[in-house]
Amino acid sequence: MRRTPTLTTLLAVALLVTTLPSPAQEWPAGTAVPAAAIGKGRLEVSAGSDLGGKNGAAPDEPARLWRVLPAGFRIGVARNVEVAGTWRGGLLARSGDGMDHSDWGDPALFTKITITDSGSASAAAVMFGFKIPSTRHLPHKLGSDAADLYFRFLASRESGPVEIRMNGGVAIIGDPRYAGSQDDLLTGSAMFIVRPADGWTGFVEMWGFTGPKDDDDKAEFRGGAGFDAGFGKVGMYASARVAGSPVDFGTAFEASGSWGVGFSFSRVFDF
Repeated sequence: MRRTPTLTTLLAVALLVTTLPSPAQEWPAGTAVPAAAIGKGRLEVSAGSDLGGKNGAAPDEPARLWRVLPAGFRIGVARNVEVAGTWRGGLLARSGDGMDHSDWGDPALFTKITITDSGSASAAAVMFGFKIPSTRHLPHKLGSDAADLYFRFLASRESGPVEIRMNGGVAIIGDPRYAGSQDDLLTGSAMFIVRPADGWTGFVEMWGFTGPKDDDDKAEFRGGAGFDAGFGKVGMYASARVAGSPVDFGTAFEASGSWGVGFSFSRVFDF
C-alpha cells in the first residue's frame, strides 16, 4: 500500500534529521553533520558503543541491540573537501522471542564539499554518500542487505558558545521485502549545541524522515553532554523515538528503536 505524504509531514521534516548513517564528526554524538569542513591535513577518528531497545518487537525482530565499537573517521583532503567513513560496529541482538543473534554492521562512505569561505561563523555545504550492504536482513532483520544512497544540504552557524546545525536532503533506500524495490525518503535535521564552559559541551537534537510507504514517518529526540578529557572528547547521550511506529524494514533501530543510550569518543590529529 502506498500513500502521499501530507503537507504537514513535509513541513515537519525540516525540523528533523536523517536517521541514516552519518559521517564521523567531532563530538557531540548527534546525527546532524557540521557544514564546515575539517580542513586540509586534519584527521578525526571516533568510536563508541550504544544499547537500544524496541517495545512491541515481533518474535523475529531485534528487541535489544548492542552496537559494539561503531567507529568512523573524516579526513580533510582539501581546504573545503573532506572524506568520511563509518562502520555500525558489531551487532549483538536479542529478538522478541528471546533468542540471541549477531552480525557485522554496514560500512558507509561520504564526501562533503563546503561552499562557503573557511573561518566564517556561518557555513553551507553539500554531502553525498552510500552505504555498503554487509548486514543480512533475514532471518533476524539486523540490516537491510541493500545498498543505500544519500544526498544532503548542510547549514550551520556559530555564535559565541552556541552552534546550530541544520541538515536536509533525500535518501534512496533499498527495500529488502521486495526484489528490485526501493524507498525514497525526505530527510531533515535540527541540532542545538551549547558550550557553557571551557571543554564542556551539551546538545539536543531532533531527527527523522518521511516517505510514501506505510510506517515511513519517524522522529527521534537525542540529547547528551560531553567534555574534553585531554586525550580526546568523551560524551554520553540518550535517545527516544517521539513519533512513528516501531515497524521498519531492516534498519535495526536506526529508525524504529523506542530508546537508546550510549557513549562516544573522538580525537582530531593534525598531519
